[in-house]
Amino acid sequence: MDGGSAEFYRIVPLSTEAGNRPAFNANLIRHRINQAQGNRNTAQVDMLWEEFVGLEQVISDERAAQIRKHPELVDSFIKTRMMFKQPEKAISAWNLLGKVGLKPSLRTWNLMLDGLRRAGNIDGIKNIWDKLARSHIQLDTAIWTTRIAGLIDCGDIEGGLHALEEMVKLWGNGANKGAVMPTIEPVNAALSGLIFRQQHDIAESLLAWASRNGIQPDVVTFNTLLRSAIRNAHPNHQSKKVEQILARMQAQGVSADEATFVIILDASFSHSYIRDAEDQAKIVADVGSAMTSAGLKLNMKAYGKMVYILLRSNATAAAMAIVKHLHNQNMEPSSHIYTMLVEHCFTRRPPALDSVRLFVQRRLQVDMNDTDHIFYDRVVRGYALVGETQAALDIHNHVITAGGRVSISTLTDLLRTLISQGNLGGARVMVNREKGQFEHRNIDPDEHAGYWGHQFWQIAKAHNLLDSSLPLPEVHA
Repeated sequence: MDGGSAEFYRIVPLSTEAGNRPAFNANLIRHRINQAQGNRNTAQVDMLWEEFVGLEQVISDERAAQIRKHPELVDSFIKTRMMFKQPEKAISAWNLLGKVGLKPSLRTWNLMLDGLRRAGNIDGIKNIWDKLARSHIQLDTAIWTTRIAGLIDCGDIEGGLHALEEMVKLWGNGANKGAVMPTIEPVNAALSGLIFRQQHDIAESLLAWASRNGIQPDVVTFNTLLRSAIRNAHPNHQSKKVEQILARMQAQGVSADEATFVIILDASFSHSYIRDAEDQAKIVADVGSAMTSAGLKLNMKAYGKMVYILLRSNATAAAMAIVKHLHNQNMEPSSHIYTMLVEHCFTRRPPALDSVRLFVQRRLQVDMNDTDHIFYDRVVRGYALVGETQAALDIHNHVITAGGRVSISTLTDLLRTLISQGNLGGARVMVNREKGQFEHRNIDPDEHAGYWGHQFWQIAKAHNLLDSSLPLPEVHA
């Protein structure tokens, strides 16, 4: 719930001096913050904060002017600090706005609310909302949704439902900047929180309340109900529950979407008992018929999600039924689907190598000049790990000839297997082919010192497989 206006309300700017060079690279900081979020690297965020604000205790006029040009970075720091459960440091970022002559935007308020929701800090949510209400900023649907979700997620069900009623009341009066037209988004947020807490009776009462107030359900509402019915209903009653919800959707004129059928398919293969191939194919056919009846034509991304679900459930026959369906519709499965299939085949015991060969043959026919490096990388790795080194070498040769590349980590797996099999001749050919191709594409060794320092080349040197010396980066005095 990261919505809201990106506008910042400006105060009289502090003085600046012309001609000063920027003290920080905004694009680089933005990129590194995103990296730190993914890596959960709090130390890097601390260093980036120092780079952004500066080391001086008092922010200079020049630095303040630079920060004012990039208020979105303050939001990024607030979001990251709340993600890392560092509310004190998030407040420091918040306070920076006032120090440099800015006020928090609606998006900034929303980020603080959402961070407090994630942290389970209900007192913080209430305090921030009280301050927001006194700020006289025009609110929007996103921030109301964050507030309502936060209250319910933190266990204050009554408070969350009261906030919904307050939203309707303010809209009816229309004289307050907090007035926003009630829509299904905050209702869906409340519904999801209630269902998560097994408050199904209250959830149904909520939907009835929404209907009385002219707020109609959408596909997200029904998908939420479907997930609940599938997870909580007894397997013997599951189909009936699903049919009831789909009928309810149809009666209210709400069309199913891709997510609806992915949910249904996921549920169909979520039980612990094993189905035979005939049962698997029938389930896929039933879901396909339901999609056709709903007038829904899935795209390749949705088919990919289905294949993922089926392979995760070890429903190989069902996954293959989808591939067959695509072929019958003159649709070529995506490279991503083929990649999932070959990875699954290699994990079988014994590996389903005949199927891998068929998939590879199919890809070779449709690839033309557009070699998919991820697919072939997984094939080479799979062959290497199961000891099928000649097949791996053949694929590697195809990729190199087509101008593609196999990752150095995958080649390391292949090299180790070749050496363990005593196939030093095949290893020598592969190593020197890789070396020659990389040198041809990348002339300057200084730019690729990390590549030449990889363990792959150390193993090759240790077994005397190199026909020529490795490039060495230039040593500068």
